Amino acid sequence: MGHIRCNTVKSCQKRSMFFVAYPDLYDFFHRFPGGRCDPQDQCDMIRTALRETQEEIGINPESVDIWYQLPRMDGRSSLYPVLGFCGHVEIPEEETTTAIQANPTVPLGSAENPHQLRLNTDEVSYVLFRSIDWLSDVNNLAYTDMRSRSSYSFRPTETRSRNADSLKHNLLPHQSRYVLPAYGNLIHTSSPGPRIWGLTAVMTYRVLHCLIPHGGPYPLNLPITKMLEPLINGPITISEKL
Repeated sequence: MGHIRCNTVKSCQKRSMFFVAYPDLYDFFHRFPGGRCDPQDQCDMIRTALRETQEEIGINPESVDIWYQLPRMDGRSSLYPVLGFCGHVEIPEEETTTAIQANPTVPLGSAENPHQLRLNTDEVSYVLFRSIDWLSDVNNLAYTDMRSRSSYSFRPTETRSRNADSLKHNLLPHQSRYVLPAYGNLIHTSSPGPRIWGLTAVMTYRVLHCLIPHGGPYPLNLPITKMLEPLINGPITISEKL
């Protein structure tokens, strides 16, 4: 298995999360702050998450209230998401694009304990804030339908052998299909981008499933909700753990 990676899932003002944009060869991709577990972390995943968060966006570890360590996620690397509360931030009502560019003086925290985001411009392009209300708005919900070989351990929604049905669905032998959540950048609902997808969206979905009563962010009457059920397992489904 690949390297160990810890991501800090940040909650601000109890009703919002933020994502960090990292430059890629072709575009920006968004994820929570995090990185590899270094020897100095002594295999402490929470220590790794806090150190990486400080290195990337300048949040002092002492100002983060750790709520919960989510179940491990295995893929090309092992991910150990950590949920923490880091302060308060104001989200505009319209919330079209709430992104903080590479500005070293972004206010965060509280009046009693203010602090600043200090972005490491070698690694981070900007910070994107999304409220929990926005992430649970049906107009911003989407999904990614994966139909290819994958190293991720999510349970496939269907696995087919080569026959007429698999050819109809453009599936090759031994290929699997699984569905992942996605958020934003939807033309038909005018939902603003950028899109949050991949493992970042999976971590977001798991956290929202804890914070939102009655089954999480996706309405129960949507067919896609049933297909997302394999992503929810273990104690993360019990909101009292938070």
